[in-house]
Amino acid sequence: MPIGRRLTEAQKKKRNEKYRKWYAANQEKQRERSRKWYAANPEKSIESHRKWYAANPEKSRERNRAHYYKSHGTPKGRAGLLLSGARKRSNKIKVSCTITREWILERLLRGYCEMTGLPFDFQPAPFFQFHNPRSPSLDRTDSHGGYTPDNVKVVVTAFNIGRGQWSYEEYEAVARAYLEKNCA
Repeated sequence: MPIGRRLTEAQKKKRNEKYRKWYAANQEKQRERSRKWYAANPEKSIESHRKWYAANPEKSRERNRAHYYKSHGTPKGRAGLLLSGARKRSNKIKVSCTITREWILERLLRGYCEMTGLPFDFQPAPFFQFHNPRSPSLDRTDSHGGYTPDNVKVVVTAFNIGRGQWSYEEYEAVARAYLEKNCA
């Protein structure tokens, strides 16, 4: 049972407005205060976050979706994601990675796949799919070469996965055979 009087909705609204104004005027002071508290109480912070996520799974999923859209649902965000993945893979397989975020962003802003002409879709895949087939992907022409401007094309994921490690010519032969058999 809470101690003290209960506030009416109008009083709560007035109090919250007062706090919002104070916070807006003292943002840096409040951030510094929060940083100090988190530094002094990391276990409490982690535990309170865990409790909140457990008590609010829907809000948690919605926050995650909002963060995803903000960071990956734009050409600029997706360029950073693609570059990060390329750097990790290049380190793992010991090849060079000389492409830049600006180089990728320039191609993403064109809005279409360099090999098929299909438009890019920056939305995440539906919940039952691992990849959005029209999301942008980096395709290395020579799968043994590095992530360099002359060896990389920005394509739709469906094309990149379908082609795999084969040459463009081999993939084209398979695609033509499929079209002749099924679309004639």
